[in-house]
Amino acid sequence: MHDAHHGHRRKKYPYSEEPDEILESRVAELKGRYTDKEKESLRTVQFEAGGHVWAIASSSIRRVLPASAVVRIPLAPDYVRGIINIRGSLELVLDINVLLELSENVTEATGQILLLDHPFFAVALQADGEVVSIHHPLSSIMPIPQHLPKVIRNVLDGIIIRDGKNIGLLNISKLLTLERFSEFKSNSLQQEEA
Repeated sequence: MHDAHHGHRRKKYPYSEEPDEILESRVAELKGRYTDKEKESLRTVQFEAGGHVWAIASSSIRRVLPASAVVRIPLAPDYVRGIINIRGSLELVLDINVLLELSENVTEATGQILLLDHPFFAVALQADGEVVSIHHPLSSIMPIPQHLPKVIRNVLDGIIIRDGKNIGLLNISKLLTLERFSEFKSNSLQQEEA
């Protein structure tokens, strides 16, 4: 660019480098901040339920709430624990122990509540205890063992091996199917008519 008043060429940018060079160096700097572990890992929310450890991809969780009172819904299916009110929005709280047909002698969950990011339903799960966020290396995710009950195999994306423990990696879309909720809706309507 020429400055019409001074007859000499002005620098386009006050920096010593051109914008593309600045951008490239900034990208390289930011890349250096992330470890290979973070690039090659899956961030999950991990919790206990039914005597087992489960994980859900953090991208499927809207929020984790402290334990709170769940209001029962009369005549609801056994996998529905009840509802909670979150700032005027009602969230359906499901019992993962019943959904996964876990042991009959499992105590009812009283821990933190996981608000799930589901495209069709305002829904939550309640853990048996504390919920933690953990990065798992992708290499720690193993195929689903065939010896697991079909109801559990059908809702898993894999098994995470961490510190010698098997952690079930739940797939929320598989766990919360439209069929399950249409069954809940039709049962509720039938019970209202009776």
